[in-house]
Amino acid sequence: MAKITIDGVEYDEANLSDKARTQVANLRATEAELARQQSLVAMLQAARLKYVDLLKAELPEPNAKKASRSRAKTTKTAKTAKNTKTAKAK
Repeated sequence: MAKITIDGVEYDEANLSDKARTQVANLRATEAELARQQSLVAMLQAARLKYVDLLKAELPEPNAKKASRSRAKTTKTAKTAKNTKTAKAK
């Protein structure tokens, strides 16, 4: 059988009790699941980055957005000035 090392001490699995061998099997299964989950996390992180890139490609240019806001402010300011002149004329 294989040897395992726990806290720097090497053990031959053949010499372990049934309960100890069961715990070794549980430990190996847990380590395998952790490796699988870590791979899944890496895949999900890569997918997240790609989705962000795809989203950015669909967003309008930041300068175009600022220009729209500037035009809206200019229009609002012009309307306010016009209303002020109208109010003074009355």
